[in-house]
Amino acid sequence: SVNKEIKVGVNNVNRPPKYKGVNSFSTKEGKNITYSLRGYDPDGDNVIFSLVEGLGYAKLVNETLTISPDFDTVKSPEREVDNVITLGLWDGKDNVEQNISLSVTNVNRNVKISSFEPEPKFIVNRGEVVKFKVNAFDPDGGNITYYWNGGDGNDKDDHYRNMVKPGVRKFKVLVSDGESWDSVEWSFLVR
Repeated sequence: SVNKEIKVGVNNVNRPPKYKGVNSFSTKEGKNITYSLRGYDPDGDNVIFSLVEGLGYAKLVNETLTISPDFDTVKSPEREVDNVITLGLWDGKDNVEQNISLSVTNVNRNVKISSFEPEPKFIVNRGEVVKFKVNAFDPDGGNITYYWNGGDGNDKDDHYRNMVKPGVRKFKVLVSDGESWDSVEWSFLVR
């Protein structure tokens, strides 16, 4: 029998790290998501995460991804916005990227009357014209419609009324952004 020595060279080949986690998130404006990222390395190396391409409301600290969309993330009239976050996984030798999709749904904030005139209760003389005015705002920047005393909606924040009939009268305005309402009611005496 013949013995022959053969030298075999084995190159140490690093296998890249792998992402083991959620590939998509859904949330609403104003609602935070905190997620512990998971990855593994086939060679047993430690995996370090980084945020390669993110959004202003996505933060990564150690292995914790926090997504905090504020109430201006989805611009009106859109109902939802879809984005992608790119994570980096590094095992000390190889770096790989993983895309995570993110869907944020719009949350309507209520329209609000911040001030109004005149005061809610007052006395007025017959024949006088009274100016009713409200200052309303929509924190989402939407259009506001004013419904003066149950009439058709318009974009006027004031209304003039000639006081003809004597007695106790009521007058109301509703303001709306199409999804929420606020109102003021006046009660006054015409003499």
